[in-house]
Formats: sequence, structure tokens, C-alpha cells
Amino acid sequence: MAVKQGCPNAMFDLAGMYERGEGVTQSSEEAMKLFTLAANQRHATAQYNLGVFYETGKGVAESYDRASKMYTLAATQGHVESQYMLGWAYIRGVGVAQSNAMARKWWLKAALRENKNAIQNLKRLDKREGKTKPTLPCCAACGTNKTIRLPFKLCSQCHTTQYCNRGCQMSHWKEGHKRECKRLKAAAEAAAAAAKKASLPKNKKEDDANKKEVAVDKECANETSTPSRHRQQQLNTNDTF
Repeated sequence: MAVKQGCPNAMFDLAGMYERGEGVTQSSEEAMKLFTLAANQRHATAQYNLGVFYETGKGVAESYDRASKMYTLAATQGHVESQYMLGWAYIRGVGVAQSNAMARKWWLKAALRENKNAIQNLKRLDKREGKTKPTLPCCAACGTNKTIRLPFKLCSQCHTTQYCNRGCQMSHWKEGHKRECKRLKAAAEAAAAAAKKASLPKNKKEDDANKKEVAVDKECANETSTPSRHRQQQLNTNDTF
């Protein structure tokens, strides 16, 4: 039997049968055991199902902490539903520390895989936080959301405006982007220059610190192994404490 041979897909299928009571006596506990075996072999959907079981207390004691851990394991493997559920965990602070930023991160991953609920939640989160630029990129002409299957292209001039296809780019250019393009390009270049300038003082401080450290190293290298009288007195004084 494939389950006894350790096949995670077989474990997952049999767990589903126990969960629904198909061909076997319905048992959430047996389903939980089999989902766990499959999840231990990195079966992403089994990990997601375990998360649901822990979150709802189905066949196991309710635990938001364990639910979040299962969602995380599956989400990092690209499981879309787990990414969406993990976003909810972070936005509510259930099983994990509350974090809008982490919720946005996981909802964005799910949205790029065309999860409609994640797309709507990102829009709500952007509105709540007063963001003028949407987290999920959309075509400047038709408003179509960017997805993994639908990569966008940047305007070759300003490198800020995105389009889902060549047709949208051409129509948007005629509708007004031709006039806005130079302004957007200048604004982007100014922002980049300002960011570079702001980083200069920090770099200068680091250079000065490095030079000072090198000077100290040289001074130590020139000293002999025998401490001076003043240093010897300091050592002796410290020994008394």
C-alpha cells in the first residue's frame, strides 16, 4: 500500500477520505494523523489543511500558534491559500505578532498568483493606510492587476509607469503620458539623486571610522610586547579591584 510505503500524496488522499467519510468511517482524528505524516514530508496542501484544523479545532485542540506555523511552512513553498491565510494571521495578530507590513507581503504574493480575496484585501489595506500608490501594480491604461502570468513592462523613458501590453502603452501615450513622461522621469531622477546625497554623510562617517581603526592598528603594531611604565601602572591598578 502506498501509504505504508511513505508516499505523501497517498497519505494526503487517504486523509481526505477520512475527513469526508468517503469509503471509510469519517474521522477527523485519523485525517489529522495522515495529514501530519504528509506534512512532515513537505506536502504543502497537507500543511495548509493542518493549519485549518488547528485554527478551527477540528480533530485537534485549537491552536492559532500551530495554525500559523503550518500556514508559514506551506506559504513559503508557494501555496496560495496559505499565503492568503497567513496574511490574515498577521493583520489580526493571531498566532503571530501583528504586522500590516507582513500581511501586505503575504497578500501580495497571493495576489500575484491571482487570489481575488488577497487583491481586495490589499486595496482595503492601502486605503486604510492612505497609500496613493497601490501595493499591487496595475496597468496605467486599463487598470489590470499585475500577476505572475501577466508581467508588466515599464515605460522605456520614465521607468515608472507600467503597462500590461503594447496596446495599452500606445493608447496611454496618446492620452497624456507623452506630456507627463518627462516630468515623471525628472522627478524619479531627482529622488534618486536626493537618496544618494543623503547617504553620503553616513558613508563619510564610516570611512573616517575605518581610517581611525587602521591608525589604531598601526599604533598597536609598533608597540613592543613590554608595556610602558604608565601602562604597567594602569595594569597594576586594575589588578587591585
